[in-house]
Amino acid sequence: MSRVKTVKGGVEVTGRMLGHLVKMYVETISQGKVPCLENVVLAMAQIENQAAVEEGLKLYQSCMEPLKTRFPVDMDQMSDQHQRADQQATQEFMNRSFKDENGDFREILHVRAMQNDYCLDKLQYNVCTLVVVVLFLSDLFQNGITKHYEELLTQNGEASEKKCQDLLRDLSAPVSQKIQDGFFAKPGGYELYCDLHDNLVAQYRSTPNKGIQAEEVLERFLKEKSVESNSILQADQKLTDSEKRIHEEKEKAALLEQEKKATEKKYEEMELKMEDDRRSQEEKMKKMEQKMNEEFSQQQKEFNMALECKLRQQRDLLEKGHKEKADAMGMEITGLKQEVSGLKG
Repeated sequence: MSRVKTVKGGVEVTGRMLGHLVKMYVETISQGKVPCLENVVLAMAQIENQAAVEEGLKLYQSCMEPLKTRFPVDMDQMSDQHQRADQQATQEFMNRSFKDENGDFREILHVRAMQNDYCLDKLQYNVCTLVVVVLFLSDLFQNGITKHYEELLTQNGEASEKKCQDLLRDLSAPVSQKIQDGFFAKPGGYELYCDLHDNLVAQYRSTPNKGIQAEEVLERFLKEKSVESNSILQADQKLTDSEKRIHEEKEKAALLEQEKKATEKKYEEMELKMEDDRRSQEEKMKKMEQKMNEEFSQQQKEFNMALECKLRQQRDLLEKGHKEKADAMGMEITGLKQEVSGLKG
């Protein structure tokens, strides 16, 4: 079995990549130009990186798809699935990405990383930077993941809101019917109303899988029902004015408590979303550093091999008496040594 073919940088050539190479060579020759392997590889890198972005996003979407069938879910479930899908998509992107031979994106990497408060001094900026770096920190990939996640969060929120609203409508239907029938329009009617209302809220709270909008929807419901509750309270002739004022204060306190719960829930979800973003960014930076270190090792290996080859050629030239050619070869060797020294520094 023949050895797997690679291009500069140690990147294995797949059948798809070989197809790109052949097509570009044929097009270059048909235009009357001399094909240059490095130029062709650079052009192929752009194609491969675009494909890497698309495949990474596609994998993320497919990983998140099963969760949609279970909407509404709570924020912890959303976050856990997002983290797993994000990691898989990131790895897929890293596996398919191709390097940038010219290091054109080195400065972009530095600026973007500093904006995110990451110290990248330890990264080998003198190594040929990867296109994967700029793509990770560009709208093309990172924002693609973020956008899809936010869309799912919106869909999950909408599903939660609908389920909660439907549940409260069903639970409150008997109470609404009794109001229409005048059931509470009698002395002691407010106490009867409160018993049914409290039972309704208890059933709502005990119903599982309501999703992230449960507290907010309940807050709105209680505010809406406070008008009807107050009407029944004021009409109850069994209660004194002093007792009515006490009940009014209790209702206000209950509304404030529910509002507090809804606000706290929103804050928790916001914090979890921010934590998702932080962990995602941190994981990507680690993977980028790992791949750049691998690129560093590969680049150093290639330079050392080239240097050894040039030294052998120079020795051969000197042995055959071609001093002038050997001196010219010496200049090339000096240049290679400088590049190797740059990699180490």
